[in-house]
Amino acid sequence: MSRTGYKTIGIVVALCVAVAVAAALTLTVRAEELGEVEIGEAMPDFTLVDHDGEEHTLSEYEGKIVVLDFRCHQCPWVRGADPDYNETVKKYEEHGVVFLGIDPHEYVTTEEVQEYNEGAEVVRPVLRDDGHEYADKVGATRTPEVYIVDNRDPDDAMKLVYHGAVDDRNAPEGEYENNWVAKALDNLLADEEVENPRVSAWGCTIKR
Repeated sequence: MSRTGYKTIGIVVALCVAVAVAAALTLTVRAEELGEVEIGEAMPDFTLVDHDGEEHTLSEYEGKIVVLDFRCHQCPWVRGADPDYNETVKKYEEHGVVFLGIDPHEYVTTEEVQEYNEGAEVVRPVLRDDGHEYADKVGATRTPEVYIVDNRDPDDAMKLVYHGAVDDRNAPEGEYENNWVAKALDNLLADEEVENPRVSAWGCTIKR
């Protein structure tokens, strides 16, 4: 091969390395920009509008247990978990628990979400987090990813008591043994500490 050929290959390799380094630095900066709420700390408040145009804040649910699930109906893991999660929602709403979905993907249209929710019998409001600002603030990276907030004690308001997976399935439509959300809610409703407050979330990555 001629010197010119080797020189061209060297330039291409150098460019590829530069692009890879730049991408890695971008990911590192993005990771550092994400907030993180520890178990026992207060979740930040939000003002978000659902796909029916109704405004919600976290602080308005004073005296309640609030379950927030970051979601995107295009994610196969969300679609797989939804039938079982819907049953969990219905069961614990009877005990006064509030469930709110949060969609941090601004490219998802209201019409798409409404159509999916109707067909999949999603029975809770799904809030728009355009620009994933709230997801960034709390450090959410997956869909589905659940945050359970105990807002019953005014002296310890909006306390994060569970963060992680819906259950322990290992495939979008797989079986599971442990419904982590249900277990956490059972603990809270019995005035007990959540036995497993942190469980690694599985699913699709939030697109940033």
